[in-house]
Amino acid sequence: MQQARIEELKKIFDEMQLNIPGFLGAGIAELQEGFPVIGFSQLPDFDLETTGPVYAWLAKSIKRIASFIGEEVTGNLETFMIRMDAIILFAWLIKDSYIMVVAAKTKEANIGFTRTIVRKFMPRLEELLI
Repeated sequence: MQQARIEELKKIFDEMQLNIPGFLGAGIAELQEGFPVIGFSQLPDFDLETTGPVYAWLAKSIKRIASFIGEEVTGNLETFMIRMDAIILFAWLIKDSYIMVVAAKTKEANIGFTRTIVRKFMPRLEELLI
C-alpha cells in the first residue's frame, strides 16, 4: 500500500482516538488472508495490527454461518462485537475485502456513539482501501 494512503489511515485513527470514548486502538487487516494493513494502539503491548488473521478468521466464520441460514453478510455494517469486562472489540467489514477492529474500554465506551463515529469514517476508509 502506498505510504500516502497509510498516512491518511493514520489520520483517521488519530481522529477516532479523539472522538471515541475509551478508545484503545484500531487495526485493519486484509480479509481473505488476514494480512495486516495498519494498526494503532495506545498501549504498547496491545497490538491490533498483528492480530489481523484472528479477526479475519472470525469474520469469515460469521459469513459462513450466515450462509448456512440463507443470509449473506456484506457491506460496511458492523459484523460483530465482542464485549468483555475491560474491553469491547467492534469489527466492521470494509468493501468485503478488509476488516477493521476498534477497541475501547468497556466502562468508557458508548456502543451507539462508537458505531456512529466509525460509520462517519467509512467513505474515507473505502476510498483509501480500494
